[in-house]
Amino acid sequence: EPPHGALDKLLGIEPGAFKGSDATTVKFTGIADLTGGIDLPANAAIKLAIDDAAAVEIKLSEAAPVKRLPTEIVSAINAAFASAAKTDGRRIELRSAKQGVDSRIRFETPAGTDVTKPVFGVAAPREYHGAAATPARVVGVPDLSGTTDLSTFRSLNIAIDGVEKTLDCAAKAAKPEAATLPEIVDSIGPDIASVSADGKRLVLRSSS
Repeated sequence: EPPHGALDKLLGIEPGAFKGSDATTVKFTGIADLTGGIDLPANAAIKLAIDDAAAVEIKLSEAAPVKRLPTEIVSAINAAFASAAKTDGRRIELRSAKQGVDSRIRFETPAGTDVTKPVFGVAAPREYHGAAATPARVVGVPDLSGTTDLSTFRSLNIAIDGVEKTLDCAAKAAKPEAATLPEIVDSIGPDIASVSADGKRLVLRSSS
């Protein structure tokens, strides 16, 4: 049997490596240009929640208007959320300390004078969050909604999460010369294989 016989029949792709994606971390960079500082009104405030910490209202001015440098605003944020903010002197950057769905940055409306938009360039309320890691996934090209002749080419050589396997794709087919897609999935193993949403294609995925 050719080494890629079942690969051609069932997936219709060339041999190759397929990778999932890592969990992402939220990083927000403001779009407001704060070069030289920003004039803030009396009782100016922003309200932030980062990751699983409770939202904190951060005062940026007292009872009188004041001019604040980006570094001063960053210091005020970092007093509430350690090392969450930094600046290049022009824009303020906020960064989550977590990854995936637990990575969150939320702008809330403060009780004081809301300066979220002048400081960051976006209006509150607004939330950003990371994405969970996704496993490697391959969706076949051929339409397998009918039957597939696996009487000759039935083996699939794959490596998943570093473990090499040779799979008999017709092991549980009543008739290997007329294997159905559910039988192929059952033969490969439902922990690896599944049927696409349209019921026509083979899907292979890693567990991590």
